[in-house]
Amino acid sequence: MYEIPSKSMEAELFEGDNILMCKLNYGPKLPSSPSEVSWFNMFYAPAALSKTVWWRNTRLRGFSTIKHGDVVVFRSVLPDKMILIKRCAGLPGDRLILEGGKLAINGLFIKPPATVLNTYRVWSRENAEVFAIAKKAGFTITKVDNNIYELSANAAVAKVFQLSRFVDSIKIHSAIPEAFPWHPLFKWSATDFGPVLIPFEGMRVDLDAHNYALYRNVINDFEGGNILFKAGRFYTGKKVVTSYVFKQNYYFMLGDNRNSSQDSRFWGFLPEQNIQGKAVCMVYSYTNHFNWRRFLKPL
Repeated sequence: MYEIPSKSMEAELFEGDNILMCKLNYGPKLPSSPSEVSWFNMFYAPAALSKTVWWRNTRLRGFSTIKHGDVVVFRSVLPDKMILIKRCAGLPGDRLILEGGKLAINGLFIKPPATVLNTYRVWSRENAEVFAIAKKAGFTITKVDNNIYELSANAAVAKVFQLSRFVDSIKIHSAIPEAFPWHPLFKWSATDFGPVLIPFEGMRVDLDAHNYALYRNVINDFEGGNILFKAGRFYTGKKVVTSYVFKQNYYFMLGDNRNSSQDSRFWGFLPEQNIQGKAVCMVYSYTNHFNWRRFLKPL
């Protein structure tokens, strides 16, 4: 059981929803330190122990593999190590790009699930008509400036606005101008990101300024590469290195509520070792009342 902690997966999952996670789908991950051993960590789990990896990451064979669109539960790569839930947008070896908020994988644009919400800016000189369209679709629209409106909606509703003769223009909007890898070489944002090649086990990259900026946290933080750049060269210890081979697979995660999600656009690639399991079923949803329509709803 896992309780949804935020609004990042609306409109698929809502804050406070309780879902069932299955670790067998992708294969259960074996403990990498004594602090991850159930029962033992209840009696002996000093803070220093929880930050130490004692054994190599090992995962037993599951009965399925991660697929595009799977809703995945994983441990955050950030220092807080929170358990998060997002939708898998990119697999190891995929070439991923976001153009104007639209996702493309290996050169093909992907039709988003109906639950994916983006923030749209709408330009129109017909105030009453714009509010009427939003009301009919069941969404709230806000006026932000003269002839400019904003709403959070799915692609189908955005299409209705786009086809309306009362709308001059509509496009996905983000208030966040920067994104991973937070480096001057990359002018990426939450809506215009990539292209980027998602690392896979055995993938070799040449070490140059571009690749080092993009993959440095993966190489050094998740794989123990300890590669440093000094005086125009890359070193591991005292040895000069010119390339690197990745040791494990990585994934790219996105929240369905694109403008309210801290995901791979901001913290980068998710290592396979952090994956906990697949979200398979909504168990129950309760806010001010029990929502029977979402009881045992499959995901």
